[in-house]
Amino acid sequence: MKQTKLKRGKFAAINSIKGKYQLGRIFSKVLKIILFISVAAITAVYCFKDFENSKFVVDEYFFIKKSYYFDLLFIKQDISDTRWYGADSTGDVSQPKVGPYIYGLAFHLAGVKDIERALDDANFNGEMINNKPWYEVMVGKLPSSFPDKLYRSLEFLWLARKTAIVFTIGSIVAIYSLGASLKNPLFGITASFLIASNVLLKSLGKNATTDTMQLFFFSVNLLLFYKWLLTAHIKKKNKYYAYSFLLGINTALGAGVKTSGIMIVFFLAISILLVVIIEKHYQRTVKHIIIGALIISTVGSGLFYYLHPFIHNDTANTLWDMYYIRTDNYKSYWSQFPAGAITSRSQAARIIFERTLAPEGNFINYPFIKLPLDAILFVLGIICLIYRAYKQLLIKKKFPPDMILFIWMIVVFVSLVFYLNNDWRRYYLPLVSCIAILQAYFISGGVEFSIKKIIRPFILAVFTKPNF
Repeated sequence: MKQTKLKRGKFAAINSIKGKYQLGRIFSKVLKIILFISVAAITAVYCFKDFENSKFVVDEYFFIKKSYYFDLLFIKQDISDTRWYGADSTGDVSQPKVGPYIYGLAFHLAGVKDIERALDDANFNGEMINNKPWYEVMVGKLPSSFPDKLYRSLEFLWLARKTAIVFTIGSIVAIYSLGASLKNPLFGITASFLIASNVLLKSLGKNATTDTMQLFFFSVNLLLFYKWLLTAHIKKKNKYYAYSFLLGINTALGAGVKTSGIMIVFFLAISILLVVIIEKHYQRTVKHIIIGALIISTVGSGLFYYLHPFIHNDTANTLWDMYYIRTDNYKSYWSQFPAGAITSRSQAARIIFERTLAPEGNFINYPFIKLPLDAILFVLGIICLIYRAYKQLLIKKKFPPDMILFIWMIVVFVSLVFYLNNDWRRYYLPLVSCIAILQAYFISGGVEFSIKKIIRPFILAVFTKPNF
């Protein structure tokens, strides 16, 4: 009888613990959802506020103009049009096309049936001011100062800017989700706040270009890779293959939005190789990783090929044109913008530091402090990340998920050092986001440590009555 009561008591205690654990998990999920919605809503309000007052840049004109490529590929399905292969009116057929496709899709969703005809009806390409194209005259000016005859062109500009802002919001939300998944919601909130408040994203995030689209695909890539790695370890085949498929799609879109998007491919190749090397003793996991890598590469390369008819003929040479010849055109800009010319890799590294980490930097997160706080927090973030990743590696003998952030930062920094030939602000956005994430890694870790080791024991010591 006593044994029965004891067993019942044990079962009741176990069920009570399970109930509390499940309740805790539900509360944690609900909290993450609330924070996710809050981050998205606050970012949306912040980004859409006064987006009309962002100064006009000439790239906005060209991306809107090239949105007709969406019609050529998806509506007319005409890949024989000479504009795919010869010089179009923008003079840059080798430029990746995902950005124009996105703007073209946005125009169709807004009710535009034929993009070229609609742009012609608005005289978007032909309007002149003082015998010069309007988009050359209005560069650097607020759209509110545009003459009345450009009002129809402004309708396209507003719609394109709203589209770009959606990707800006998506980038912030993806970074929050990455931080919350990888570590905790505090890390996600801190990282998303630092990036959203950075002066570079404030200036680029409201223009109809492809900069925040690229940041979005980069951020989603990190999130998807973490989920992909997690499902490979817990042997959830359906989810794992789904994430492999999604990673392939995102890789094609990320590499196809800007030439520097090729960094996604470098990151995936290095990370997957390291996973295989570190986890070679887990043969089943390695087998899943290799299959997943094949799915990613097949889906990614297939979709990229479909989206770029320019490379359908003589693929090897046209890919070379797209990713090397275009980036090798920097010398033509040196004569136009001599002040921004970067002529050596040591100069590139120095300018990168000056712009992103030095106290007088243009794109730092703490401009109000005359100390190298950005550099200090960045270095401390790297140290904490490597320490935590090393502990994870020793305990689990598996690829530490936190290393995703470090590998991505190295890929972005090294790539930027090699391809930075003109001191243009848009080139720094991927690195600025990496720096903000690593700074947030240290800040959130410091807050978490303080709560666990200092604040909580202090509160318990003050409010707990001693037993005599």
